[in-house]
Amino acid sequence: MTVPVGSNELEKEILRLLEDLPLTAGIPEYLRQLLLQAGRPFAMKTALAFLASADDKKKSAGAKIAMFVDAEENVELILPLLDERPRPQ
Repeated sequence: MTVPVGSNELEKEILRLLEDLPLTAGIPEYLRQLLLQAGRPFAMKTALAFLASADDKKKSAGAKIAMFVDAEENVELILPLLDERPRPQ
């Protein structure tokens, strides 16, 4: 799965902001509002694409988006990621 390409200016701005989001940061309020404006389908499409990435920063952003959209419903998407972390030896 590839990262979605924004089809309008709002979606392009959201994707740009997500690329700049620090790995440890949550989703800032202004980005939450933009995701709400773009709509749930775009937000989930973006979350799934980011979760499928090999890049830890994108996976982190995807998890944050999925949990923002619907934490209860999307927890099943996030749980398998916890098992992928390297374990200290």
